[in-house]
Amino acid sequence: MKSIRSILFGAGLIASLNFVHAQQTVSSAQTIASDLDVMLQAVEQTTPMPTESLPRFGTFWSAQHLPGSRAAWPPLPGNMLGLDAWSLGDGSYLLNDTNVDYAELQAEADAEATLTTAGYEHSAIAMTLLSSWWIIETFESFNGKRIPCAQGTFIQWFSTNAFGGANYSNTPVGAVSHTEEPGGGNWNNTTVYFGLWEAGKNFAICAWNSRQTPYFQATGDPLVTK
Repeated sequence: MKSIRSILFGAGLIASLNFVHAQQTVSSAQTIASDLDVMLQAVEQTTPMPTESLPRFGTFWSAQHLPGSRAAWPPLPGNMLGLDAWSLGDGSYLLNDTNVDYAELQAEADAEATLTTAGYEHSAIAMTLLSSWWIIETFESFNGKRIPCAQGTFIQWFSTNAFGGANYSNTPVGAVSHTEEPGGGNWNNTTVYFGLWEAGKNFAICAWNSRQTPYFQATGDPLVTK
């Protein structure tokens, strides 16, 4: 019997090639889709690995969006939703996401992003300061991501019209954020972060001394001071 990993590879290969004979392409794709259905049913009869036992990065295939399906996805670089998964060997995994409503998650993220963007980029949250040399931190788990997120991110903080300003007039000079979930209580230490800044230390000293998680990110001029 074919392994599900070899079928996934075959499906990806077919999707990437431009076949001359269309009928042959359709036939091959249909065969792979059928094989995947059979393999998926067999895999689902076994117990997936819990998310705690999975690596953060690897080759993660969506069981809901397998190659050959109507809404096929390429493999994901990580287990973004913290799902259980089946190991396929060689760092490849099949996510147990058949019950995940991706459309609903996307709708929620879009709605939250719209509200967040409105707050940061317009006048809902405006900064009026004696000095434009200021730093920022928020208690949000994924505020260091570049991709659209349901939370405020450093990309928005440094946008041209952030916090009611124009031409970057109200953007901070430094920011600390997280690229992954830092875990309870592992956000940057605000007392250290802002305390060192108030004491006249440069941004690099403030940021790195406040770090409490490996998923830490600092953005800004490391030598700038208050």
